Amino acid sequence: DITPHVIALADSLDCRFLGLAVQDAVDGICFQVLVGLIGLRDALFILGLLSLAMSVVMYHLWWRLKTYQSIAKAHFEGSRKAGSGGTPANLSSLSRSLAQTGGSAHRSQSDMASSPSSSSSSFPLSVCGRESVCASPTAAAASDAELGAAKQATREADKSTSME
Repeated sequence: DITPHVIALADSLDCRFLGLAVQDAVDGICFQVLVGLIGLRDALFILGLLSLAMSVVMYHLWWRLKTYQSIAKAHFEGSRKAGSGGTPANLSSLSRSLAQTGGSAHRSQSDMASSPSSSSSSFPLSVCGRESVCASPTAAAASDAELGAAKQATREADKSTSME
């Protein structure tokens, strides 16, 4: 019969092993949680530094694009005026534009005015895509509506930027 063996086994058992197991579990949880929290702190600190670096890069990119936009706008207006027989450069408007952007343009309007034929080579991208279209008086007259819309969009962008 098995009953006396089970009774003998049950009488010899005690719960001391449970106390040791619980103590080991509590120690492991406490110490591992502390290590995990320290790792989480370090990871969040590195993430914050990377986010700060990314925001600096994005601000610099925005600033360069805004500067390029003002230079491209001046180049487009100069090309349009030169194509229609007018003065290729408006130094006072560029001066105001550069003063508003903090004088960050790398090329001045006088550089573009002194060499109208090389003004397209001083910019990596043509504003209108084809120089022959920009230089022709009929195309310049035909694109007055597009220029007006572009100017309005630029003014609205400048207003929204200055409000920030």
